[in-house]
Amino acid sequence: MNLKRNYLFGTTILAGVIAMSAPVFAQTAEQTTEQQATEVSEVVVTGSRIRRNDLTSASPLTVVSSETIDNKGFTNVAQALNQQPVAGVPITPDGDQAGFGVGRSFVNLFNLGTNRTLVLVNGRRFVGANVSSIFSGAVAGGQVDFSSIPTALIDRVETVQATGGAVYGSDAVAGVINVITKKNFEGVEVNAEYGLSERGDGDQVRVRLTGGTSLLDDRWNVAGSYEYAETDSIGYMDRDRTALQMIRGSNPLNTSPTDGIPAQVWYFNRRIPEITEGGLAFRTSGIGLANVLTIADPNNAGRRVMAQFAPDGSLVPYDPGQFVQASIASGGDGLNLAELTSLQSPVTRHNATVFSTFEITPRVRLDAEVFYNHTEATEDYNQPIYNGGLFGGTSGALRLSTANPFLSAATRTAILNQPTPLPADPNNPGERLFWLHRASTDLVEPNNYAESDTIRAVLNLNGDFDAMGRTFFWNIAANHGQNEGFFQQDNIVQSRFAQAIDVNRAANGDAQCADAAARAAGCLPLNLFGKGARSQAALDYIGTTFRQDYTIKQTTYEANFGGDLFNLPAGPVAFNVGYEYRKEESEFLPNDASRLGVGRTAPISP
Repeated sequence: MNLKRNYLFGTTILAGVIAMSAPVFAQTAEQTTEQQATEVSEVVVTGSRIRRNDLTSASPLTVVSSETIDNKGFTNVAQALNQQPVAGVPITPDGDQAGFGVGRSFVNLFNLGTNRTLVLVNGRRFVGANVSSIFSGAVAGGQVDFSSIPTALIDRVETVQATGGAVYGSDAVAGVINVITKKNFEGVEVNAEYGLSERGDGDQVRVRLTGGTSLLDDRWNVAGSYEYAETDSIGYMDRDRTALQMIRGSNPLNTSPTDGIPAQVWYFNRRIPEITEGGLAFRTSGIGLANVLTIADPNNAGRRVMAQFAPDGSLVPYDPGQFVQASIASGGDGLNLAELTSLQSPVTRHNATVFSTFEITPRVRLDAEVFYNHTEATEDYNQPIYNGGLFGGTSGALRLSTANPFLSAATRTAILNQPTPLPADPNNPGERLFWLHRASTDLVEPNNYAESDTIRAVLNLNGDFDAMGRTFFWNIAANHGQNEGFFQQDNIVQSRFAQAIDVNRAANGDAQCADAAARAAGCLPLNLFGKGARSQAALDYIGTTFRQDYTIKQTTYEANFGGDLFNLPAGPVAFNVGYEYRKEESEFLPNDASRLGVGRTAPISP
């Protein structure tokens, strides 16, 4: 399914000369041996700190260049990496996201888990963005959000597959992704891109400003970039294929395993027939459609049809569609999940970077890196607040009485005039009980919102010297990163919801909360008969916001010393001796609503 084909419109303005150290790739056939000898330099291959004069690795190594990222219009490095054959199912803004995964982009090599894919920038760890909680959007670990890494100054991205655990630890079992940035950038580059899908939606915008200059007789180079990127949302109903709501279900023509007829077939236009957004009145709390209350068929005298609540609270005919099995029907008026499902979530990113290289002496250099990112993401679609026989506990069907003052006289009469009498209401003589099955999409805003700020700073003092006829390399580096932000979701306070739907008639005839103490605390009655029937005042009483703030810190110090010891027939014997100290800190602080579990989910501990 081709969800997004980008049409890109870009402009680039160059001033000055862009100069960078050339990465080492395989040379073309036209290049001479002398050219190859001139261009090849010593590099560090991802997964090892030993410098060599070729770009090879004992493990499979793939390289994605900056040209590939730009030519395909990717606004995020993860988009390029997820096209590799070794990439498993990732965590990205594509598809439904909720909990603590909103707006995140985690790569999942070999489907071993996003927490088993290590991400480095210039060979050093980058601070993670995955919150450790029982409701995390991905398994626990220090996963790096690729939204935090700008694309403007990327030179290439190396991926070492299915190894790295021996060098980096268990978070590198599936592989190591190393984002390598450009150095010694000179000039100014302005780039603007706009893309949209072939369906005219899913807009994406990226604007980048990159500049750099050399000072002090080219001993000091400073480069920086600012990048703004924004992607728009796409829903299931925006695509013909997903709007078909295809699902496999039982084949009514199948009679036995040996009749040659498939046991299952495809159905289209899936609906959940046991529940609607406006509500279905049942005679029981179970899901059997035979228990849906009926009314006289307005188009066929003498017949009765299933009924549903219209927005004005009246009972109107209900079409359950072609019933397939529990929670599956083809067509009809049941709940359409496609209208509540996302194909792409909107994300807005601001990235700023500064790189500096200062040559203290011809053989001693000081490098500095500073990254800043601000990300905002929203899940525009969300599941309803369910009450129905498909669920249990506080999400089960709601037992209500025909004494409910929100029922009009005509609707009350229609409910009472069932061919088979409903159960009697023990608290209201002459009244009857029924059960409301409802997918409430009108009680809270359907959004999960996330916001985060990431900052990372690196200082690296490095150099080389000659001794005993050989060249040795050394470096001392400090790396500190911090990611902080919050997640929030609108929801209901379950205890207040229960109070607000328990209503009776006040002395003046108006509906009121039945519990006097709840009324004194501000309880206002909630009308659930028909989509949109509720009042804003009642929503304000039952509504709340669940919010979780977090901070993740990473501090690393390292020192390395290496070079060549002696030569063997196949080449020099190289070594590296290193020391690394790393400290990871995390703080997770849910607000009172989350911590106390006042909604319908378990309490979230700090």
